[in-house]
Amino acid sequence: MRSREPVEKIILDIPFSYRDIAARAGVQWDSEIKACFLEKRPGQVLPLELEGFEPKQFSWEEKIQRELNGGVFPTVPAQKSIMLRPHQLAAVEAIFNAYKTGYPGFLLADDVGLGKTFAAWAGILKIVESSHEKWRILIVCPLGVVANWRSSVQWMGTNRRIEEVVILNYERLGKIFEAKPRKGAKKLSKRELARRGAASEEFDIVLFDESHALKNLTSLRAKFPLSSMEARK
Repeated sequence: MRSREPVEKIILDIPFSYRDIAARAGVQWDSEIKACFLEKRPGQVLPLELEGFEPKQFSWEEKIQRELNGGVFPTVPAQKSIMLRPHQLAAVEAIFNAYKTGYPGFLLADDVGLGKTFAAWAGILKIVESSHEKWRILIVCPLGVVANWRSSVQWMGTNRRIEEVVILNYERLGKIFEAKPRKGAKKLSKRELARRGAASEEFDIVLFDESHALKNLTSLRAKFPLSSMEARK
């Protein structure tokens, strides 16, 4: 009896307006993980109409795809040799000292163009390298700088202590609060999930780029990170 070929699930970021076309190409919707996927067999190529919707590196879709297929987060080698300037090195040390002192967070507020992205990521790398544990990192930023964060992490790389890196824009932050409801149980609202601090178990370090986007503390967007911080106290 012939053994069944292994099937890999490819998670696709399909716009809602394109889902009819994607469905005709074999894409299905998984209501539990709330994502579109295509079952792909070895040697099978992605249909032409689905090219460009594959999960990008460090995306939420890549994380879900890796978990479904039993993969692990690979160490990302540095693509470039980034030499930090004195003010960036000072920022890294301040971030690390805040962590060692036990502070729940750190605000890096250098002027525009001084390299806060590199300094922040270098600070994270130093924190995780000082530990014997595995770390999961979430970076939340405006949509317009997602690509910049992705390239910055690629340029500087990760290290052996990093188990996960996810980059999300603020509008998609609710993704990490969408939990699978128990069979027969009423699905929790996003407000209830935010109140319970559901994200606290998902990531160990959360970085908010342009955190002034959270200045309205009564907004749902702000309740997500605030609940996460409360859970870490």
